[in-house]
Amino acid sequence: MKFFLPYAENDQELAEKQYLYFKEAYAKDHSGSRIYSLKFIKEGREYIAQVGDFMMGGGKVLAIFSQPKEAFYRVLKLVRVKDDGDFECDIAMIGSPIKETTYFDE
Repeated sequence: MKFFLPYAENDQELAEKQYLYFKEAYAKDHSGSRIYSLKFIKEGREYIAQVGDFMMGGGKVLAIFSQPKEAFYRVLKLVRVKDDGDFECDIAMIGSPIKETTYFDE
């Protein structure tokens, strides 16, 4: 899967800028490859968080970041696009067990 961000699918330069902004603002400790999706277990049920799709509890997934020092993932979800075009976001913390991680192509 080629890297993209929702709302910037047709503008790779904008997607790169947004991704770096999200990383700096929400996940400074993220290292490694860009994550496309996570398959995880919560309360005995299997869920998937995937960039571009809506996640349980609402919100379109904008980006997924690993947090190696804290042993969990941050899933950045869009709450709404403000009138000035900026994003209002929420973060879902996903811990173990992670069943599968899919990465964007390098």
